Amino acid sequence: MNQMRSMCSIEIKNIWGINVLKHTKNPVELKRMKGLLIIIVFVILVLMFYLGSMSYGFVMMGAGEIVPSYLMMLSVMIIFGFNVFKAGGILFRSNGYQVIASLPVTTSVIVIGRFARLYLESLAEACLIMIPGNLVYAFLLKPGWTFYVNGLFSILILPMIPLSFAIFLGVLVMGFASRMKHRAVWETILTLGFAFAVFGGIACLTGNSPEFTSESIKIILEKTIETLGRFYPPVVLLSQGMTKGSFLSILIAMFISVTVLAIVIGISVHFFHGICRKLQEAASKKRTTITEIGIDNVGQRRLFGSLIIRDARRYLASSVYMTNTLMGPILGTIASVALLFVDIQQAMGDIPVHINIQQAVVFAVSGIFCTMNTTSTSVSMEGKEWWILKTLPLPSKMILDSKLCFNLILIAPFYLISQIFLGIVLRGEAVEILWSVVIMLLFILCACVGGLTANLKFPKMEWDNEVVVVKQSASSAVGGLSGMLGAMLCGVIVMVIPTALLHVFRAVIVLLLIILTTFLYRKNIRTDLRQI
Repeated sequence: MNQMRSMCSIEIKNIWGINVLKHTKNPVELKRMKGLLIIIVFVILVLMFYLGSMSYGFVMMGAGEIVPSYLMMLSVMIIFGFNVFKAGGILFRSNGYQVIASLPVTTSVIVIGRFARLYLESLAEACLIMIPGNLVYAFLLKPGWTFYVNGLFSILILPMIPLSFAIFLGVLVMGFASRMKHRAVWETILTLGFAFAVFGGIACLTGNSPEFTSESIKIILEKTIETLGRFYPPVVLLSQGMTKGSFLSILIAMFISVTVLAIVIGISVHFFHGICRKLQEAASKKRTTITEIGIDNVGQRRLFGSLIIRDARRYLASSVYMTNTLMGPILGTIASVALLFVDIQQAMGDIPVHINIQQAVVFAVSGIFCTMNTTSTSVSMEGKEWWILKTLPLPSKMILDSKLCFNLILIAPFYLISQIFLGIVLRGEAVEILWSVVIMLLFILCACVGGLTANLKFPKMEWDNEVVVVKQSASSAVGGLSGMLGAMLCGVIVMVIPTALLHVFRAVIVLLLIILTTFLYRKNIRTDLRQI
């Protein structure tokens, strides 16, 4: 029991940089952590406002009874979506494996300690989603005391099964990919494939509705919850426990969740050492390869091209990096194709607000493309090898331009495919197509440059696991989401402005993007990389 407590304590203290914040005496690091804390608080407040407003809207539509179920469904999908891309990396991380393997602790203690970290992160996500919306629901509909008691148990139980499925997929993906030559590439393909299969299957089974009226939205939500209930019965049980005061439903859901969790942990314990050994061997080869591809053979290759190739090989060596940064371009391309089969303006025709949603399409797709670019973590991903680049007699501009260029090369094929389909959606109107090409290109460029700015401002060079950099660092949050939020905000504005001012608004956005991109780019190239 003491071993279990100690291992869980070690893992939990490494969440969200708690250990660094507690012990660091570096004023620069403290300043960065305080800046990150301000950003987190702001995001939490915005999320609370959004979820509270959503619950209020459902109650006013007469669909208040589905609020708890909808919030549970949202929590399950977010928990699964976040953990499916990182659970395997955290559970089977190879860094420090030799040290842990030599300790007098059992494999189950190690696995449970790492699971405790994942569970606590998932529990925080569940709390952020469940509490604000259910408080508004409780304030408006005044449920009995059992709602609060069962709601507390529901939040504690809710993360178990989606987290278990994410870990199980992590075991399958890591187990298969660790035996392949190009481990990271296969791991990325399998992870993205499983994720798209799960979410795509739910979307297909849910179906759609031709028009978005209050009644049709309620029907869609009920059907979605019913569909998810088939895949995840505890949602129905926990919802009954909260809304109907059924303690038996809570107990049954707890039994199912704990049983599934125990089975998955048992499978993970059985394969833990085998997978970790394979991953450690692959990691050793990867470190050797990346170190050796520095700036050699300059006479045969251009220096700038060598830097791009170096970034490309580092990128292809990390499945977490690839999975996280490819999701946006892939989803953006899928959205562009899907628009061919949906008449958005007709579908939104019965909403009692006069909006031109067709004009927001380009901004929406641009926002998806801007999600999680590579530049927001490209400097931090250098890790302990950063000294190689910063000690070379190269200008900062060349090093940073290579990282920016690689990001644009990565996105370019998806961007071109998306523009082809958007051109068809816009019915071949030359002016609209031109606006689409220019606006999306500038948003992507600004997001990439801004991501690099965020990474230079919030670098994280000391890390043991790539997940910490790609999914939990300040630069990934700020640089990876700012472009998306900016594009989405412009999309909301363009829906409500008069048609006569549409071209003027677009011109202003283009001008602002050019100015902002130029300012950030000049700021980046003046950075002294030796100070990082």
